[in-house]
Amino acid sequence: MSVTIADLLKLPCLEDATVKAGSNGLKNIVSSVSVLEYSEPTHVQNLFFEKNKVFLGGELVITGFVNIKDDVGAQCESIRRIHAAGDVGLIIYYVGIILPKIAQKVLDTANELNFPVICMPKNRIDLRYSEVISDVVEAIIRDQRQEKYFVGEMLERISSMPAYQRKVENVLRMISDRIHCTLIITDRQYAILQRAAWPMSATEHLEEAVQVYRTDQDHSREKVTLSSGRQIYMDSRSILSDHHVTLYLFVVSERTIDKEQVDQSTEVIRLFINIWNNQEGHIGTTELVHAIIKDEPVKMRRLAEIMHVNVASFHTVWVIFARNRAPSENQDSVNLALLSAVKTFFGQQKIHFVADIFENRVLVFFEDLKFMDQLHSQAEAFIQEIRDDAHPAVLFYQTGLENTTNVRNTYTLLNLHLKDIFAIYPRKDILTYQELLFTKDCAEMIGRGEEKVQETLAPIAPILADENGETLIKTLTVYLLDVQMSIAKTADRLYVHRNTVKYRLRRIDELLNYNIRKLPENYWVYVAVAARRLLRKG
Repeated sequence: MSVTIADLLKLPCLEDATVKAGSNGLKNIVSSVSVLEYSEPTHVQNLFFEKNKVFLGGELVITGFVNIKDDVGAQCESIRRIHAAGDVGLIIYYVGIILPKIAQKVLDTANELNFPVICMPKNRIDLRYSEVISDVVEAIIRDQRQEKYFVGEMLERISSMPAYQRKVENVLRMISDRIHCTLIITDRQYAILQRAAWPMSATEHLEEAVQVYRTDQDHSREKVTLSSGRQIYMDSRSILSDHHVTLYLFVVSERTIDKEQVDQSTEVIRLFINIWNNQEGHIGTTELVHAIIKDEPVKMRRLAEIMHVNVASFHTVWVIFARNRAPSENQDSVNLALLSAVKTFFGQQKIHFVADIFENRVLVFFEDLKFMDQLHSQAEAFIQEIRDDAHPAVLFYQTGLENTTNVRNTYTLLNLHLKDIFAIYPRKDILTYQELLFTKDCAEMIGRGEEKVQETLAPIAPILADENGETLIKTLTVYLLDVQMSIAKTADRLYVHRNTVKYRLRRIDELLNYNIRKLPENYWVYVAVAARRLLRKG
C-alpha cells in the first residue's frame, strides 16, 4: 500500500481540515511534506524551480501564503508552479487571520489541475505546522517499513504524472527520496548521464566515485575510498532496455546499502525505460507480457492499469517462433518481422490484443469470445500470410485460459517439451495445447523404462514385422501425425500416388486386423507412432 492524501485526512491533525478544491486528486500518493515559505513568483523562485530543475515529486506542501496574502494572481501562479514540480497537494493555514479567504480563482485553478487544496480550521491561531509535519512523516515512515516493495508504488506515481514530467531524472529523484541514497545512471563507458543526489547538495564527489568503482577489480566490495580519504558505500547494477542498450545504475550512500532496495530501484528504472518510450510517444507492451508470463500479479495489475488493458478478458494465447533458429545476428530481425505481422493481422481484424517479444518468441494475448469457432482457421490464415521457407514459423495456441497462472504453466510446459513436440510433429506449423499435453504424456511414458516402451510400441509390432514394415510405418506416421488422416496430403508428403497410399493403409488394416481409420481402434497406434518418433529424435 502507499499513503495517499485521503489516508492523511484521517489523521487527528487533519480531521477538522476541509478539502476546498481538487478532490479528484485525493488518491495522489504522498512521499513527504514540506513548507512553502517564499511563495511570491519572483526571479528567486524562478531560479529555484527552473534553473535548478527541482522536481519535488510527491510532496504535500504547507503554506499560509503569508507574503502574497492579498495577491490572488500570485497564489494561483504558486499553485501552478508547485504542481508542475510534482507536488501533490496544498494545506493552507491561518485562513481568516493572515490570509483573508481562499479566493474562488485559486479554487478554480486547483480544480483545473486536480490539485487538492486543504483548508485548516479558519480563524485558529493556535495551529502549528509541526503537528501536521510530524504526523504525516510518521505515517509515511510507518507505511514504508510495512511495505518494503515499492516498485508498484513508483509505477503508480509515474503513470499519474503529466507526460512532460515523465523523465529519467524525475524517476531517479523519486527513488532517491524513497531510499535516501544517491542514484547515478551511466552509459557503457561510465559517463554520467543522469543523477539524483541524496541529500541534494551531495554532488561534488560523484564523478570520482564512479571512476574509482570502475577501476576497482573487486566489485563485491561495499566501500569505496576516494582521494580525500573519505569512504562511501556503493553498489551497481546493469540495466538492459528493450533496445539492448546497457546502462549502469550506481547507488551511493554514507551508510550500508540495502541490496533489495538496489534491486527494486533497478527494476523501476528498467520498467520506466521499457514502458514509456519517450521517443515514439507510446507505452510499450513488453513489460506487461513479461509480467503475465512470469505470473507477477502486482506488477501486472499496475501495468494493465497504465495501459488501460483488462488482462482478465484475455483467454487465448498464441506463441509464435521460428522452427529453425536464425543466426544470432538475424534473430532479432526475424522476431520483429513476426511481431509486425501479428500487429497487421489483428489490426485488420479489429481484435483487441497485446503482443510482444519474449525469449525469442512472439506472444499474443487476445479475447477469443468473438470467434471461438474460428480459432484454428484464424491460425491457419496467419501462418499462410507469413509463410517463409527460409524461416518457417510455428504457431502454438491455447484457449480457455482462466488466469495468468494458467498462462505461465502452459508456457513452462511448452518450454519443457518443445523438442519433444517438434520430434512428434516435425512438419506441423500449427500446434495446439492438446497436442502439447499428448506430447507430455508420451515423454512421461517413455521415461518409465524399457518395459513401458515395449508395451507402448506393441500395437505397431505386426506392421514392423512385415517385409515392407518401414515403408508402411512411415506412411502410417505421416497419415496420423502430420496430415490429419488425409490420403491426398499423405500422398503429397511422400511423393507417391494416392492409390499407393490407399494400398498401404489396406495392408496395415490386414496386419492389425482392424480399420486404422476408426476410433478407438487407432488410438494406441497413434500413441505408438508418436512414441517411436520421440524415441528416434536426434
